[in-house]
Amino acid sequence: MVRTEDSGLVEDVIVNDGTRLRIRRALTGDDGVLGDLNAYVHQPHVAALPDEYRPYACDAAAQYFAGVIEDDSHPIWIAEVGNFPVAYLEAEVRSRPDNPFTPELRVLYVHQLAVAEHARRLGVGRSLMLVAESSAPTLGCTEVRLDHRDFNEGAHRGYKALGYCTYSVSMARRVGAGSNAR
Repeated sequence: MVRTEDSGLVEDVIVNDGTRLRIRRALTGDDGVLGDLNAYVHQPHVAALPDEYRPYACDAAAQYFAGVIEDDSHPIWIAEVGNFPVAYLEAEVRSRPDNPFTPELRVLYVHQLAVAEHARRLGVGRSLMLVAESSAPTLGCTEVRLDHRDFNEGAHRGYKALGYCTYSVSMARRVGAGSNAR
């Protein structure tokens, strides 16, 4: 099924500086736009952790988005000023079945939130998060979850300001040859 403008969520929002922001579900053909915008979220990760992230490649990012853009369990929203895309939020519905240790859980997991430099500090990211939160129940989700790298203090402050709290801590230690393991 190809999602059309009529079947995707469209929301108009006025952000901090009075700019009208249009938020809509990504459509077939938006993969190139998403690939371009991906630079804003991916390049800082490459700079901070070059051994863990591949260099930014617009075509590879676009190809990835083309593969998930029509999957209803993998919603992507694009924020536009006029007809110019300035940000996106990529999420995924994740489910955990009921088991002896934990009850069934269905969450909307935010993978990426990318906002163009010139559109930051206006409320664009907040607006995308609010659309994801309001869409989560219609996707059968009871909460929105996300994670971010510890170097990304701006993201931490932003999510905290939106009411997100730490619910889990992940830790890592390199092992093996060349790991400087102690």
